[in-house]
Amino acid sequence: MKAVAYTYDAEPWFPLAQAQKAKCERMARSAGYEVVAQVHDESGNREGLQRLPETTHG
Repeated sequence: MKAVAYTYDAEPWFPLAQAQKAKCERMARSAGYEVVAQVHDESGNREGLQRLPETTHG
């Protein structure tokens, strides 16, 4: 099965974003999913969240 990982930081900090992405990938793999894309938003910007349906169906 395929998955898209979505992460968000209210206050952008690169190490935190990287840790979130890695945790999402580990969780997905342990549940039998393959992460085929990652979407990340920061600083109140939720444009990636709005694009998520396009990412999963595109």
